[in-house]
Amino acid sequence: MVPNCAYGIDLGTSNIKIYSLSDDSVMMEKNMIAIENKKNIFAYGNSAYEMYEKAPANIQISHPLSNGVIADINNMERLIHLFISDMSKGNIRPADFYIAVPTDITEVEKRAFYDLIKDANVKARKIMVVEKAIADGLGVKNSQGVLVVDIGYDTTEVSILSLGGIVLSRLIKTGGLKFDEAVRQTVRREFNLLIGQKTAATIRQSIGDLEKEGKGAVVYGRDIVVGLPVEREIPTDLINSCLEEHFNTIIDSVKVI
Repeated sequence: MVPNCAYGIDLGTSNIKIYSLSDDSVMMEKNMIAIENKKNIFAYGNSAYEMYEKAPANIQISHPLSNGVIADINNMERLIHLFISDMSKGNIRPADFYIAVPTDITEVEKRAFYDLIKDANVKARKIMVVEKAIADGLGVKNSQGVLVVDIGYDTTEVSILSLGGIVLSRLIKTGGLKFDEAVRQTVRREFNLLIGQKTAATIRQSIGDLEKEGKGAVVYGRDIVVGLPVEREIPTDLINSCLEEHFNTIIDSVKVI
């Protein structure tokens, strides 16, 4: 008997997560694509991310999503097809697709997510568009309000759920990318050191482990005074204060809601 074939897709600006019902597996990859000479796929997913900030001029690396919505439909379709092909080991079979989308976007933008799956050549039998806040709060059935804050790469979705439905939802145009930029600016201001976005993201993501180990973040960058590559150790308390300051932006937005 052929097992039920269905996929659940959480499409984020930075990462894409796909769940396969047939083998109960989850794939999470960077939502990035590397295009060579403006037409050929050179790499995608984590492989494209490894090339980010290192690729030559003839290879363009990009996120097909921006601010929670599809910015490059053609490359996003190609990515979906490639990821589903990888999960099915090249044998794409008819399947149902459930894709999570932000609540606070227009109907046209929501339709784009539906069309994305329909046109990605993945043999979709049925396509269901599910609001992310509902997916995040799955199982919330009581009448007491529940606050769900989903911090993404470009956006943060703040929602209030009750009785299995969305009472209120707001999409705030700030996320992990702004935190990474804050880290970059802080390191530049305090150490005259220019670091890349990938380095800033690594610092942000590893700050908890570094604190437990009592270590600073060792980074490599370019000294903007002498123009030479150097190594520096960045104190974790400096990074924490920087991240806390920018996290308050999200808290203030929640208060407005």
